[in-house]
Amino acid sequence: MVIGKKISLIWNRRGGIFKTILAASSAAFFIQGVGLGLRYLSQILLARWLGANEYGTYSYLFSWVQVLSLLSGLGFTISLLRFVPEYITGKKWGLLKGIVRRSRQMTLFIGLVVAAVGYLLLSILGVFKVQPMLAIVGMGIVPLYGLLQVQVEVIRSLRHIVFAYFVPMILQPLIHLSLLFILGYLLVTFSAFTALLSLVIGLVPLVLLQSWFINRFVPQITGSVVTDYQMDDWLRISLPLLYIAIVVLIQEQSGVLVVGSFLSAGEAGIYMAAMKTAVLGSFVLIAVNTIVAPMIGAAFARQDKAELQQIVRLANGLTFGASILVGFGLILTGKWILGIFGHDFQTGYHLLITLALGQIVNASAGPVGYLIILTGHQRDAIKVYSSALLISMALMLWLVPVLGSMGAAIASSVAIMISNTWLSVMARRHLGISTFVFLLRSRAE
Repeated sequence: MVIGKKISLIWNRRGGIFKTILAASSAAFFIQGVGLGLRYLSQILLARWLGANEYGTYSYLFSWVQVLSLLSGLGFTISLLRFVPEYITGKKWGLLKGIVRRSRQMTLFIGLVVAAVGYLLLSILGVFKVQPMLAIVGMGIVPLYGLLQVQVEVIRSLRHIVFAYFVPMILQPLIHLSLLFILGYLLVTFSAFTALLSLVIGLVPLVLLQSWFINRFVPQITGSVVTDYQMDDWLRISLPLLYIAIVVLIQEQSGVLVVGSFLSAGEAGIYMAAMKTAVLGSFVLIAVNTIVAPMIGAAFARQDKAELQQIVRLANGLTFGASILVGFGLILTGKWILGIFGHDFQTGYHLLITLALGQIVNASAGPVGYLIILTGHQRDAIKVYSSALLISMALMLWLVPVLGSMGAAIASSVAIMISNTWLSVMARRHLGISTFVFLLRSRAE
């Protein structure tokens, strides 16, 4: 009731920005809600079909796949949100055509190179002690998954949010589960190998469908202009953003990676289930960020600081209260939810509580990461995320041998608190914009 009144008040305010965000968010909430449910269901089915050990092996290897796939994108997954709105606003159609084309070409090429290097590390050199066939299939995912993520951001930056997330959030888990069911039940057995194989097969039609979307959504005028490439400028912005994205992803996946490396595959699977459940608490934040990130890029291109503050204020107003309700709901029902994965997974309840508290803190700062990165302060963001990762890894190496997987959960939540607080201070200092929800309310009063 309170949230409904708040949305009504915001909706009735003057200024198209509020109505734009809320109208777009309703579609984003729907697609993200259904997609998050499907992804969560897929994790439950994977855990039940594979068992704790095989699910842990799959989760451990897929965490590495996510890191390597992100590397293949060269930072375009973030910089597109800055460049595409800028080029559309400035009617720089040649540059728009160039960055849409070259970002995808480079991602696919670098993805193949990264996959080959990853295979050497995983299999031939035996760095991470992964079976050769698992390494081959896992690395086959890298270029396709990297291209999928970059094309999501191309479509998203063109303001087609529903289409951007329909493929990865809805189609991907449905196709993955369907293929896994066929491979597991009808042809072979359920294992980490069949889970990865079904994933790589399903990615092929998905990236082709995305390419068709992009051809439809890019302004038609780009077809009649000369393609303009500014790789030096693009990489100058994108590579620092790539570093940030990799650091953030490693931070997110570090718990699974450390637990899988120092404890066991079973413990890694339990940790993954708790982490996936805790992330449900940030659902509203994730959905709102899909809308506001391109708007931040467009507002910065116009140098409209007042609009930036409005975007942050509305984003926080929509996300924080909902995140608290969902977060504490997960804490109260978490043991039962984890039991859906399987009886063994209920031992991760204490991990879920710790990780859920970290997600609530994450929601309290709103889109602060995008705000800093998309307004030209990416080097400051590098310092923050690098420091948070180093602190997190140091805490994990200290606490995991003593507390087990709980040590990884504590370290992860502490890193979230440090990075969000630090970024919020930077936003206030460099941009004059408050991001923490508590400061927004005190200023409004």
